[in-house]
Formats: sequence, structure tokens, C-alpha cells
Amino acid sequence: MSWNIYHLIYIPKGPVHIGYHKLGFIQRTRYYILARNIWGAIASNLTKAIYEDPDTQKYSDIGKEINEHVLISYFYPTFNRNGKNPFIPEYSNTGIRYGELSENRFESIFVRSHTQTAIEPSSVTAEEGSLHETEFILPIVKYRGEIEPIYFVGYIIINNNWEKIDKCLDIMDEICVGGERRYGFGRLRLIGLPELQKERSIFNYPLKEDGSGPLLIIPKGKPIPAHLVADPCLELKGDIEPLVGWDYEKGEYKLRLYHEGKIFWLPGSIPEKELALKIDKFGILTKV
Repeated sequence: MSWNIYHLIYIPKGPVHIGYHKLGFIQRTRYYILARNIWGAIASNLTKAIYEDPDTQKYSDIGKEINEHVLISYFYPTFNRNGKNPFIPEYSNTGIRYGELSENRFESIFVRSHTQTAIEPSSVTAEEGSLHETEFILPIVKYRGEIEPIYFVGYIIINNNWEKIDKCLDIMDEICVGGERRYGFGRLRLIGLPELQKERSIFNYPLKEDGSGPLLIIPKGKPIPAHLVADPCLELKGDIEPLVGWDYEKGEYKLRLYHEGKIFWLPGSIPEKELALKIDKFGILTKV
């Protein structure tokens, strides 16, 4: 099977909120964009581009095609318009770091929040229990005294035999990801065109073909760039979590575990030896 790797760089047109977990009344954001969010944006745009009046079944069918023919990386913020030096988390002896920045320093530069509450119509006062605060990633930050725009960089890997490959690339110019979209959050605009990668790599990690698809090679001591299914045979330094999110099922949104029954190493966890990993749907990494 032949695959092409495309390098994509997006600039956000507003704040970005990628749902994580609640801390009291604060809805936290992840500091990177999950491949599942990019998958949802591609599925939405592609379905609308193909069908004039798409229904739930058509969205589902296109989603299955994407799962079969497209692999998606996580997308990470960077100051570099060319996509270099993304802020991929990395577990260290002093805690999580994002490039040269500690976690606290990264949060102080990149993350803000806004507070909302519902209004009780009868009294025109705040509705009891409705106060909540939502974190978001800023589209523009101040760093070392300079105003810097933020970019998000990542990759899609497409099966060359897919008849919708050109249509898929055409609909990538503007996408919406994450939550709070009714307030204009999560709108991303592509810088240039999807760039065909000459090197068989993503985030400077080599990709090798094993016959059924590309394998991502993670050197010993380097951070994994996506969630990795935990396995007793794997030795890493980092942290683990279940993956939870909203899914649309039978006409309504439901909160459920993705890959039910599985626990994942977080992006940034450090392997004790070189790993060859399969890239699964939604960008999840799995042991071969």
C-alpha cells in the first residue's frame, strides 16, 4: 500500500478550546489538538463538499472512508510559520516541559480563560450553579517582549489509492475544531497548501512501511507525539489516562470512553527503549 505524507500548518482565527476535564467549575483545555478533532473537521467538510443535503448516515459513511484511507497526527502549537519547533510536551525530571518552557510558563503565555453564567429570566440574575469558566489557547501571545502569532502544525498520511484524495486535500483550507464553536472558537486557516513531505517522517520521527501501513519509530528517550495504548510490555516515563469525549449516537450526543477498557500513555511520555508503533484511527499509537 502506498502512502503520501502531507505537512499542514494552520493559523487560528480565534481562541481554541480542546476539551479536557473539569477542575471545579473550570473546563480545562488540552494544549494541543487531538487527531480526533482534525478527523471530525475533515469528515464534516468532505461530506458537505460531496453531498448537497447530507444526513447522519452520509457523515458516518465518509467517516468510515477516512478511517480506512487517512492517518492523522496530533497538531501542536509553534511560533514558527514553517512549522518548526512545535511545543510537544515532554516529561522530564523537573516535570512536564514544552520545548524550553516549563508547564507553568507555557500556561502563562498560551492559556487564558473566560467566565460565563446563565441568566435567570424571572430575576435577571445569575442562575444558581451555572457559573463556569472555560480555558482556551490564545491565537496571539506576548513572548519575550514581542507579539507572536500562534500556528498549529501536524500531518495527514493518505493512501494513494483513495479516489477522494484530491477532494480531501481541497477541503483542508479552513476547518473548525474543538468546543465553544458557537462563540467563534476553533476556526483554523491553512497556511499555503498541504505540503507533500519528501522525507518519510513526522515531527522528525521516521516512518517505515510494514506492508499494512506506516510504522512510527520513536527513539529511546524521545517523547511520544500522541496517546499510546498502555501495554504491560511497554516501559515509559510519564503519565496515563483514559480517553473520554462526546460522541454523536442515535440523534444525541453522549459522553463515553474512546477505545473502551483501555488506558493510554499521554503525549510527552518517554520510552525506555526504541519503539515501532502503528498509527491507528484518531492518531492513537499502538504497539506492533
